[in-house]
Amino acid sequence: MSEMIVLPHKVTVKVPLASRVDAERCLQVLAPDRELKEELVQRNLFVDDNYLVVNYSCSSARMTRVTVNSLFENLYLIIDTMHELSSL
Repeated sequence: MSEMIVLPHKVTVKVPLASRVDAERCLQVLAPDRELKEELVQRNLFVDDNYLVVNYSCSSARMTRVTVNSLFENLYLIIDTMHELSSL
């Protein structure tokens, strides 16, 4: 019988984007990537109007910090790429 790990640390990140289309593009890029430690982090992504919303439940404050930091690094790359491609 596997032991359930409690994920008491929760955070919601709401990222405003220029449009719903941009938010959906970010979601499409992020969604396929699984968390490296799925037993320690649960993630739920969705779009609400022009916002990308990400809910995390993590096992520790440190894991929460690392996970959210990774999200922001990925979002920076995604948004920068979208910006570069839109200027072509």
